[in-house]
Amino acid sequence: MKKIMLIPLVLVSLILLASACRDDGHYFITFKNLSNEDVYLCLLTTVFDGSSNKCGLGRFHILEKNSVFEWQPFRFSFERELGSSRELELFIVNPKKFNPPHPFDCDSIFIKNDVLKHLRLTLEDLQRMDFTITFP
Repeated sequence: MKKIMLIPLVLVSLILLASACRDDGHYFITFKNLSNEDVYLCLLTTVFDGSSNKCGLGRFHILEKNSVFEWQPFRFSFERELGSSRELELFIVNPKKFNPPHPFDCDSIFIKNDVLKHLRLTLEDLQRMDFTITFP
């Protein structure tokens, strides 16, 4: 009898926990690729390798030519992830010259990749752009 009563209690607790984790912010950026070429959308990632920071272009997604894509890079909202002090650093890269996302020296991103557009966006920038980025 106690096990039967425990199941609804656990289910209600899980539902309340899941709804409490969701905030009322923005979760997606809309990307419009208006070019006639496919491009890669990449998020800058940094790791410390023991002696220095290394960078990579991770979480990449193919933006097909003449397409619109809704991108969710984080589990939580941009308001929560970026707050008032962090930046989202994005790169739109030519897939024909793209260095896979292994870490490399941060100052060589533009050497190892054909970067078509580089964006450093604050939460305020995203809000001003209505969470929409158009390429080119």
